[in-house]
Amino acid sequence: MNYELAKQLKKAGFPQPTLVNPITGVVGREVLERRPYEPTLSELIDTCGDNFVALSKMGEDWYCAENGVPVRLIANESKTPEEAVAKLWLALNKK
Repeated sequence: MNYELAKQLKKAGFPQPTLVNPITGVVGREVLERRPYEPTLSELIDTCGDNFVALSKMGEDWYCAENGVPVRLIANESKTPEEAVAKLWLALNKK
């Protein structure tokens, strides 16, 4: 996932993990303040909940389908499955 997409997710309210230093046990967010969290594909799908219907590849591009009538394709021309599902999450969480 590229930096700009991770930044968009953070700005839109995607959950950012809390970091714990394994040696000191101190909870901190300083690393994530400088660089937004890049969620895994599983995390992205989980946060979309029941709105996630399908992920598919057509040619070189990845697409996601949103639950609804009719089912709607999201994330035209995404280069990775993570990018496609991240774009679905952003579409579902527009403010």
